[in-house]
Amino acid sequence: MKATLVALLLSLGGQVPGDVAVGDGIRQATTVAPAAIIGAWRGRWTADGSPGGVIDVDFAAGPRPRTMLGYFTFVVDGTRRSARRLGNVDDSAAHFPMLGGGSIVVALDRDGRLVGRFDQHVSAGTPAWHGLLDLARLRR
Repeated sequence: MKATLVALLLSLGGQVPGDVAVGDGIRQATTVAPAAIIGAWRGRWTADGSPGGVIDVDFAAGPRPRTMLGYFTFVVDGTRRSARRLGNVDDSAAHFPMLGGGSIVVALDRDGRLVGRFDQHVSAGTPAWHGLLDLARLRR
């Protein structure tokens, strides 16, 4: 089951996030400028309410204005799985498309943490996965 989840997570994709739910509350996201989230982040991911694991993310400026490169490393049972994706940044969040449908969407909250969610769309015989991200800045 975890291998399937990792495969879905690594098929990383854009939706409008609105408020980003984290834990048992909702933190309102702030305006996002690409420069505000460039750097290294570490935190936790959860899937469908179950404990997930550690996630490390590095963001760099993209090749065009309002784009950004995201290098996502999910740690599942001590195994590291990484993927690199090109995303778009709008006024409220950074959006990274998943292969096959779905997205990872992240935004800064009022406390300076990076919060977000991911979803994988359902395909024939594959369940949908939904999860949350909560990250703190490591370095800039």
